[in-house]
Amino acid sequence: MQKKECQKDTLRECPFCGGEAKWTPNRKTGNLHLGYIRCVECGAKTPQENFTEDLATDTWNRRV
Repeated sequence: MQKKECQKDTLRECPFCGGEAKWTPNRKTGNLHLGYIRCVECGAKTPQENFTEDLATDTWNRRV
C-alpha cells in the first residue's frame, strides 16, 4: 500500500469568494498537528477545527 502524498500545496481557491486558502494549525496532540483550512479573504473555513492537515485539505477541496 502506497503512502498518500501530503496535499498541503494543492488547496483549491475559496468556493465563496475565490480567495487563497491556507492551513491554520491550532493544536498538537502527540505527533499530530490539528487545525483547519481558512480563506484569507473572507474567513470561510472547514466545518471542524481539529482536522489533520490532509483531512482538512480533502474536506476543503470537496467543497469547491
